[in-house]
Amino acid sequence: MKIKNLFITLCVLTLFSCSNNSIDEVTVDSTSLNHAESVCSDTTMLDFASESDFQNAVDELSTVDEQNRSEFIKMHFGNMVSLKDTYDEAMSAAELLDESSVSYESFKNKYGKALYFANYKDDYGVYLPVSNKVVASLVNANGDVRINGNVKNMKDIFCYAQLQQLGIAMYDYCGSHVTRSAADVTAEYDSDWYHENGKKIRVKCGRQILIDSKILTTPVSMRMHIEISFRKKTWLGWTNYSSNIELTGTYSVANVKTAIHEDKTADSSHDYYYGLPNAMPVKMDNLNSYMRLALPISVDLKIDYRGIPHELDYQFTLPAAYM
Repeated sequence: MKIKNLFITLCVLTLFSCSNNSIDEVTVDSTSLNHAESVCSDTTMLDFASESDFQNAVDELSTVDEQNRSEFIKMHFGNMVSLKDTYDEAMSAAELLDESSVSYESFKNKYGKALYFANYKDDYGVYLPVSNKVVASLVNANGDVRINGNVKNMKDIFCYAQLQQLGIAMYDYCGSHVTRSAADVTAEYDSDWYHENGKKIRVKCGRQILIDSKILTTPVSMRMHIEISFRKKTWLGWTNYSSNIELTGTYSVANVKTAIHEDKTADSSHDYYYGLPNAMPVKMDNLNSYMRLALPISVDLKIDYRGIPHELDYQFTLPAAYM
């Protein structure tokens, strides 16, 4: 109860602190989703003897690749349509949405009880109402699981601010914005939204620290993260959905060039991770102290996004940074 009260308070605070197509990916009769039965009609759920048994299942499933989790659950627990399955189905169904009210309302009638429908600025997307995707794979479409004979609802997303803090919303979280200088190791490239053909796309790229150390003479392990987000126009605003992106290009560090090639169909965002040289200790001039240096990264990307009928180019450099 205390957690839910905290989430509600966060929503209230956020309200005060933030204030036509030439090509279609899929064409479909906008009435095809009409009168769809709510996905929450099936109340089948998994049954665990204790909280520790449930947590053990979460921990074990966390070690399984996301694309293999449904098969793993079926093999170990039997058939069940999970909340994550429902979300994946909704992302595929959202690809069929046009800009009519009939199409959007039919979609919302089917998935509205199971998923979180945003209504923030012009973000009318649909999101998982459970912050942990692994947990979402072990609860039914209503978010329920039975533990020690009691039904427990695991939904923990109640407002848009929580999606912003998790970094999965269309808009950044204005309540905790921190201005970062270009020399900051956590500074990132942000293309902002590019809008065409009733679709929009955004590319972000930055460094992630994998293993930190308080000892400045110790190297720090790092990787590069590329995040590609996309949305499509619906009746009221923009929604997330499942689409295909082919990503090609290179990134260069210390004159070593590495090729990139990814081809993926999934919901937004598409996230990719690439190895970087360690941030090495460097002795500062005239000082008896050290700082670690992250080398600059030059990136050249080409994106073939199914929603836009031409290739998109992005070239940028993440500058060197000390930490």
